[in-house]
Amino acid sequence: LANGTPRPEALTAGFSPAFWVAAALAAASVLATLLVIRRRDLAQIDPGRAGGFAASDERTRVGIIGAGHVGATLARALVRAGHEVAISNSRAPDTLGTLIEELGPRARAVTAAEAAEFGEVVVVSVPFSRYREVTTEHFDGKVLIDTTNYDPQRDGYLDELDSDRTTSSELLQAHLPGARVVKAFNAIRWDRLRDEGRPAGDPERLGIPISGDDAVAKR
Repeated sequence: LANGTPRPEALTAGFSPAFWVAAALAAASVLATLLVIRRRDLAQIDPGRAGGFAASDERTRVGIIGAGHVGATLARALVRAGHEVAISNSRAPDTLGTLIEELGPRARAVTAAEAAEFGEVVVVSVPFSRYREVTTEHFDGKVLIDTTNYDPQRDGYLDELDSDRTTSSELLQAHLPGARVVKAFNAIRWDRLRDEGRPAGDPERLGIPISGDDAVAKR
């Protein structure tokens, strides 16, 4: 984003395979840190489970817009930790029955607007080309975790991004001006987020980049 923060599109290039392998648990810690904005007593990352969160007595409501690989993987980690999740897809809540059955009673299938309203923190995990379809309701003042990546072959070429006049997260921020956008989880494959974490103290454990203009939201 602005003020010298690395552009998200540049974050996915130039890292060795070891980065992606080691970053999964650190990626999960990003979401735990962002949730602290709303609930100070969230538990620490569970080092024994990749992409997981340790159980907590405090529950945070997380809305997830997008039930693809990343959105569903984050939902699984969050409900295992005892948090409440409302998740939506581009179709209808009743098409998420299999996922909700897997996630259990802490999860519910909803519309995108209901996910945004439900969440104390909201994750937007949709193909970037569809960011303008994200509901504009219920985001004011909320931390929005943006997992999207611009992929010209999938999304079509956008001159404003290709010329570095702006970034994908700045476009999402313009679409949702009341949200506090933080880019995260876009620099790791979903299966490594799920499977290949590293515990604290492991010499191969690396951090995952985040970016945003809101210093408090990035803590």
